[in-house]
Amino acid sequence: MAIEWFAGLGIAAKIAIGASAAAAVSVSGAGAAGAAGMLPAPAQHVFDQVTGGGAVDTVVEEGRETGDIARETAGDVRDRAETAREGALDDATGTVKDGIGEVGSAVDSVEEQATTGVDSARDAVEGTADEAEDAVDRAGSTVEDRVGSATDAAKDLTGR
Repeated sequence: MAIEWFAGLGIAAKIAIGASAAAAVSVSGAGAAGAAGMLPAPAQHVFDQVTGGGAVDTVVEEGRETGDIARETAGDVRDRAETAREGALDDATGTVKDGIGEVGSAVDSVEEQATTGVDSARDAVEGTADEAEDAVDRAGSTVEDRVGSATDAAKDLTGR
C-alpha cells in the first residue's frame, strides 16, 4: 500500500521525499560519527566544540566513575550493616548475661531467706520447747511444794 502511494506521487514530490530522507540520514549519521570521533579532523573539531568535545568519552568515563562510587557506597553500607549487626549481637549477649546474673542473685537471695526462715522457726520451736519445759518444772515444783505443804499441814492436824 505504501508503494502504491509512493508510485502515485509526482517526480518533484519523490525528489523532495528523497532529499529529506537523505538529509535525515546524513544528519543522524554525522551525529553518530561525530560522537564516535570518526569525522574528518576539521569537522570533528567543530563537532567537539559544539557538543563540548569528547561526548562519548565523557559519558563513558562518568558511567565508570558512577559505577565505582556505587560499588564503594555498597561496600560502605555492607561494612556499616555488619558493624551494626555485631553491636546488636554484643548488646543482646550482654543483656542475656546480665539477666542470668540477676536470676542467679535472686536464687541466692531466696535460698538465704529460706535458710534464715528455717533457722528462725527452729529457734522459735527450741525456745518454746525450753519455755514449756521450764513451765513444767515450775509447775512440778509448785505441785511438790504444795503437796509437801499439804502433807505437813495434815500431819500437824492429825498429829502424825
